[in-house]
Amino acid sequence: VAAGGDFTVALKTDGTLWAWGGNDYGQLGNGTVVSAAQPVQVLDQVTAVSAGDYHVAAIRADGTLWTWGDNLYGQLGDGTRDSMSAPHQVLADVRFAVMGDYHAAAISTDGTLYTCGSNLAGQLGNGGLGDTTDEETGARLQLTPTVVSLPAAVSNVTVGAWHTAAILSDGTLWTWGRNDSMQL
Repeated sequence: VAAGGDFTVALKTDGTLWAWGGNDYGQLGNGTVVSAAQPVQVLDQVTAVSAGDYHVAAIRADGTLWTWGDNLYGQLGDGTRDSMSAPHQVLADVRFAVMGDYHAAAISTDGTLYTCGSNLAGQLGNGGLGDTTDEETGARLQLTPTVVSLPAAVSNVTVGAWHTAAILSDGTLWTWGRNDSMQL
């Protein structure tokens, strides 16, 4: 189960993914922007799910990564800033993915780390680069998943609102992004 800003998604043991709650950005993944008081089925053959503020990432049994919901900062990784009300495939050969408030991260089966979304505080780990700039915030945005260069394969990753932390296969912990509260 994963909880977003005003919605919830749950993965059943049969691999079906269900969602309910608010749906202003299509975060329920049912092709609409109508909220649902009862669970609606989104996908099948799902092995993992992560919810961000108003967006979702799901990994299917074949290792494909699917995203939907709010995409204002490119956090869905589909090359656009358009919100999506239905799941669409973004990557293949993925074993883990996590959604934050404004950015996302995914680990491929070979341990490569990918990030996308807002890079306002360097939370993507790519030197502050991006595909485009958000005119309102001035943030660099990475609209497609981009490789983060690290000295070893990534075992695990988590994201906060403005920072990222990864554990490498050698057991070391790496952090980057905003550090105003010493979170790194």
